Amino acid sequence: MRVAYADPPYPGQAKLYEGHADYAGEVDHGALIGGLVSGFDPSVRVLAWIKPWASWKPGISPAYAWEPVLIDGARPRADANKVRDFFECHPATEWDYPGAKPRAVCSWVFAALGLVADDVLVDLFPGSGAIAKAWAEYRAQAPLDLRVPAVTPGQLRLVDE
Repeated sequence: MRVAYADPPYPGQAKLYEGHADYAGEVDHGALIGGLVSGFDPSVRVLAWIKPWASWKPGISPAYAWEPVLIDGARPRADANKVRDFFECHPATEWDYPGAKPRAVCSWVFAALGLVADDVLVDLFPGSGAIAKAWAEYRAQAPLDLRVPAVTPGQLRLVDE
């Protein structure tokens, strides 16, 4: 299976990435979604990454404490290995770029898609390299029978228990 991963900067925030080799200015989000639909598949599920800690911005209420995660084309999973449509995890602090996703969130997305080690992941906005690192780790442990990858102590739940 070949999948695309797209995590562009929020509108008006591309300036945070001006020093990156892939910087190309503001992202046309409408064109991005259109390209993903035409290049992959038009049916989409919206999942939720819930952040138990979120910055409180002056004058903004309710606070931004979750992010939508859109997936499509997930490989079917056995009932015993289903993944929830939401995931609670603190934002990353270990990566070089603002907005980089934590490894646990990446693993949840990979598991929600039912990805296995033989799949190809195309990261359309490589930024910090966090997705490539998380994908390499996931592939190293991704079983071919679609079980959810091993969870280390302290890592949040990935599957219904």
